[in-house]
Amino acid sequence: MKIHSVKKVFFTILMLLTAVALLLFSQQIREEIRRAFTLAVQTVIPGLFPFLVLSQTVCATGFLQTDATRADKVMQVLFCVPSSCIAPIVFGLTGGYLAGIKTVRAMYDKGEISSQQAQKLSSFCFSPGPAFAIGAVGKSMLANAQSGILLFGSCTLAALLCGICTNRGHHATPVSVCNAKESLGISFARAVQTSASACLSLSAWMAVFATVQAVFLQLIPVKVQRVFLLFSEVTGGVLQAEQQCSLPLCAAVLCFGGLCIFCQLLPDLQAMGISLSSFLKNRLVQALLSACLCRIGLFFFPSADFGRPTASVKMFRNKPVASLFLLFVCYIFILDLAPREKTWYTVDGR
Repeated sequence: MKIHSVKKVFFTILMLLTAVALLLFSQQIREEIRRAFTLAVQTVIPGLFPFLVLSQTVCATGFLQTDATRADKVMQVLFCVPSSCIAPIVFGLTGGYLAGIKTVRAMYDKGEISSQQAQKLSSFCFSPGPAFAIGAVGKSMLANAQSGILLFGSCTLAALLCGICTNRGHHATPVSVCNAKESLGISFARAVQTSASACLSLSAWMAVFATVQAVFLQLIPVKVQRVFLLFSEVTGGVLQAEQQCSLPLCAAVLCFGGLCIFCQLLPDLQAMGISLSSFLKNRLVQALLSACLCRIGLFFFPSADFGRPTASVKMFRNKPVASLFLLFVCYIFILDLAPREKTWYTVDGR
């Protein structure tokens, strides 16, 4: 049998099994898709859409572009890129997962950066952003704003360190930029349309992964389920890290981003000539670095850990003097509760 025929038979069997699974787990699929769309509408899109519109508008109008020699020297020393790359760095670290790569793609399509510079920027202009890390994860999911601040700081610092340390031997070669700029009105209208399409695509991919989880999690062991949830979709990974009471693991999940985000960015990466394997390698390295930075941050800010009853114990564990003082107070309290020796008096007072 030819290889083409074998692939065709395998694909047919796979499609039939998928159809059967969709029928058997239809109730679970509906619930997971409803949860995914609710999460997208209430959490993901409100924090992502404004930054996407802003980044696309700024990129189209060239507002942050500058030819200053001093700015070029600073960007060359730090990231080995020209000063025209300020926009993807700023929006990549503050605007959410899609904003940085989308801005890099827009600059690459306009010929403002080279393929090598696009690969360099795509390796670290990828962060959850303060709206998602602090607002959605810290305040809403973990009920601790300090946890969100520490998570955002760990992910951002990890991205910056990787951007500074990688490709140190290369120099920022300037690219000839077309001076024709769009007007603000046209740029804003195009940015709204592009950002809405990106948010709709992200919601669709969240629904796809929700369907996969509804079927796949019914067929695999519990330990494999936990690993799958950590790497598949970022919100599910954060919830899984919360169940394990590990804030550094949560930082690693946030910095990694999840396969759902990668599927959304795959057309942009391919258009810029960036391989998925190199992108995944950068994500894994930054995730590990973010977890280490979060662990160090917890040593200095123990109150940023999960808001659980054991948090006070963790605080005193890192402070020996406070622990000794607490033991001394407990000892005094026990002595105060101890029954006193009874004294008997006779009639004559003795």
